[in-house]
Order: sequence, then structure tokens, then C-alpha cells
Amino acid sequence: MSDRLLLMPWYKVTFSHEDIAALKHMALQDSFATIVVVHGAPRDAAMFSDTTIGVHEYYFSPGATKIAMALLAGYSAVACAAPTRSSLHLLVGHDGAEAIPFAPEA
Repeated sequence: MSDRLLLMPWYKVTFSHEDIAALKHMALQDSFATIVVVHGAPRDAAMFSDTTIGVHEYYFSPGATKIAMALLAGYSAVACAAPTRSSLHLLVGHDGAEAIPFAPEA
């Protein structure tokens, strides 16, 4: 994995319960999936949801930010620390996610 990729931040989008009821998370997921396909499905680009019940946070790998920053900005995404793999559920991207730099498990 390149040093440049390790320096790129993760981003997350947080939705309210009202946003979830309005299906904004699905619009984000659908738009991101389209971007991934258009860019040839890079192995380092993925979207994840937090596995905590009641939390509406969606995480985007550093590779995802390379291809979808304009989309993420439209959803007020913020830079964040890399999450652990076990805390997330893959929504869009390659299963296994070997090319994605997660935080070490505790």
C-alpha cells in the first residue's frame, strides 16, 4: 500500500433519523455506486455503514474520496480517523476490502 494512500483521510456522512426516513442514505449509496462503476470499480473505493444500532454514519475509504469528493461534499462529509473493519458493514465496494487501510483492531 502506498504511503500516499495512508495519508489520505477517511470521510464520513452522518444522517439524522429524519434523513433516514427520507431515504437520503439510499440516494447517497446509489449515487456512490454509480461513481464506482463509472471509474471501473477501484478495489480501494468503498462505502460502509456503522454497525452500531441507531447510529446513521456512513464511511468512505480514502480511495472513495479520490473519485467521489464532489458527491461527499454535497452531503457535508467530514474527514475522520480510519475506523476498524469490524465496526463497519460494506455497502458498496469489493468484498474483503484488502486494498483499504483500516485502523488496527483493539
